[in-house]
Amino acid sequence: MTVLTPSPLSGPLTVSGTPVAIASSSTLVNQFSVKPRLGQWSKVLIGGPNLGTDESNAMAILYPVPNGGQADSFTVQDQGGQNTLDLSQIYVYATIPGDTPMVEAFGYQTI
Repeated sequence: MTVLTPSPLSGPLTVSGTPVAIASSSTLVNQFSVKPRLGQWSKVLIGGPNLGTDESNAMAILYPVPNGGQADSFTVQDQGGQNTLDLSQIYVYATIPGDTPMVEAFGYQTI
């Protein structure tokens, strides 16, 4: 039986002063989302390996929600039901070093 399960890489992603990959080695998932954490002040940029800190090559720019409310979210899913999204090729950058965007990832697993 194949089920969609959370990836161990889900959770807050620590971002220093440069864009970082969600995973340090090739990790295939079916779906992932990135969003700013409530109460933090930085914009969150999402892109590929060539993501620039100046918003160049960004696939998405998510704006902060410092005082509550619903945060922006960027979600990608393989509609064919396959684990084809490589988290090592998805980079995230927070414009304020130390902010920790939330990453959620799910992949199909046979149990």
